[in-house]
Amino acid sequence: MASRQGGAAVSDKYSEIEKAFSIYKSGREVEDKVPEGWFSATDYSKRGSCSIATAHRQIRMLCDKGHIETKTFRIRSGGRLYPVPHYKVAPSGKDACKPSPKRKQGR
Repeated sequence: MASRQGGAAVSDKYSEIEKAFSIYKSGREVEDKVPEGWFSATDYSKRGSCSIATAHRQIRMLCDKGHIETKTFRIRSGGRLYPVPHYKVAPSGKDACKPSPKRKQGR
């Protein structure tokens, strides 16, 4: 039986490809760590036993009044990273959010 020559070269080639791929993945798929005290609309809705739409509406009203800070974190969901806004109760006296634009009444 003839021996295969170049087996080490093939193995080195694949290990280099794996190294390059892991560097690529580590640089592009970095998930943010959400600091203590920040919560998402989903967290708010679960805690307040309300729908997500109600949670967004209440959070927007609190943000318009300057009671909540907003920051976006990248969160993994289903194998992908998504930008998810998170909220934190603002220190008193700090204008945390820009007011959302007023909606037009009627059509």
